[in-house]
Amino acid sequence: MSSFLASVENEVFLRIHNKVVAPFLQAENKKPLKLQSPLATGSYTNLSVNRGVAVCHSTTTVQTTLENLVAYDRLLIRTPNKIDYIENELLEQVHKDHQVRYYAKAFPAPLSDPEADAINQIREMLVPPFSDPKIKKKKLKMNSPLVSGECIVLSKKKGLAAGHASISVPTSLEALCSFDREKRLEITGTYFLTDETLEDVSPSHFVKYFAIPFPSPFYDREFLTSNIYSRVDEDTLVFILCPTIVKTHQSDSTRGTRVRGTIQQYLEMKRVGPNLTRMDYYSLMNMNGKVPKF
Repeated sequence: MSSFLASVENEVFLRIHNKVVAPFLQAENKKPLKLQSPLATGSYTNLSVNRGVAVCHSTTTVQTTLENLVAYDRLLIRTPNKIDYIENELLEQVHKDHQVRYYAKAFPAPLSDPEADAINQIREMLVPPFSDPKIKKKKLKMNSPLVSGECIVLSKKKGLAAGHASISVPTSLEALCSFDREKRLEITGTYFLTDETLEDVSPSHFVKYFAIPFPSPFYDREFLTSNIYSRVDEDTLVFILCPTIVKTHQSDSTRGTRVRGTIQQYLEMKRVGPNLTRMDYYSLMNMNGKVPKF
């Protein structure tokens, strides 16, 4: 490494310290930050409210050696995170202690009126009935003992029922939301005949087409859906799946002999404690009971 490069790097270290660390230590209007881990403490100070500029500081004590912590930190920096970043690219490895990277982070776009209306309508349709003591509910036997489930039978003849499942997960709200979204975007063919993202409307809204197999002589079912995420507050995230609200994808035509079904889902993830998130899942699916003539 040249002496010129070393001097430039040292100058950058000093400049960042003077621009970020020193003003924070001198600031008097620090505010506490709510962090994901109870082991860390955090605070911030606004430099410009109008421009959204702030300096943040967090600290934690880790039970390991300095060398191990430095090695772990380097591993995190060098490993692209497909959930937190849209892109994370290594442009140049200048030397072992200096990388040039490009990354882009997704920021949730404000919901449009149709998106907000869809969330409100699905919530009002699916959630209140399960807290109404006058409505009869049936307990469901779930695959996992950690999950509780119940359903409301709407029509035995048509096979219509609304379902509700709940579980508390020992992880942060943000980690659970990222995991849920990543899994929804990467569903394999083990359950669906096909699963396609037709359009990324925004970072919070994508349109999907998927089809599920039905045993012969029934026809396979297909669904054309809008998938929308929204952050209600610091402790609550919601996700809905409903017939697509994007007009360019609204169509009655089906692929081959498949029958178009409809589905409404409402998923709420709520932080209920340090590193603990409750997930409530509500669903109403109509398979549109058309069967072939014998």
